[in-house]
Amino acid sequence: MLEGFEKIENKKAEIIGKITKLKGEGFLSVNGRTKALKVGDPLYDQSDLVIEHEGSLSFETLDRQTYHLGKASSLEIGKSSLTLRAGELYVQSKNLDSVTTLSTANSIVTLKNGEAILVYDTIKAKTQLAVLNGVMTLANSRAKDVAISIGEGNFSYVDNNYEGGIPRDPTPVGDV
Repeated sequence: MLEGFEKIENKKAEIIGKITKLKGEGFLSVNGRTKALKVGDPLYDQSDLVIEHEGSLSFETLDRQTYHLGKASSLEIGKSSLTLRAGELYVQSKNLDSVTTLSTANSIVTLKNGEAILVYDTIKAKTQLAVLNGVMTLANSRAKDVAISIGEGNFSYVDNNYEGGIPRDPTPVGDV
């Protein structure tokens, strides 16, 4: 039985982290069941997080990755990958041995160590990635072999209306 949930039929969900900060309201769904979040709540593999319009939350995974989900955001959580369905995700990767895959509806980001901000705009179907430190790769989910590396202090984006969805060349933050 999962803490705060009714019996989840025929599935035992693995705990992969916990909520460390919460502003406003957030919700966790596991196997079709939803509950309001509070600080200290566990997070489970194959679950969904949703944060309300003016809220935010932070969570840490067991492999020492820290994530901050911004207002009006939605995130699908897997053991080794996260899918940002909408909104903003700030990532602080502190584990040199862990490789994390982040995705959106049109992109795939691979990070090993560093900090980045990933934003997915559902209205424009545009993904933006700004790397604060470290190096990360960005690719269109339909053309994974055309990945680009984005270094510290640079950003890029995937927009299906720009160059057929190929990631834009890395650009220093502050440039257009």
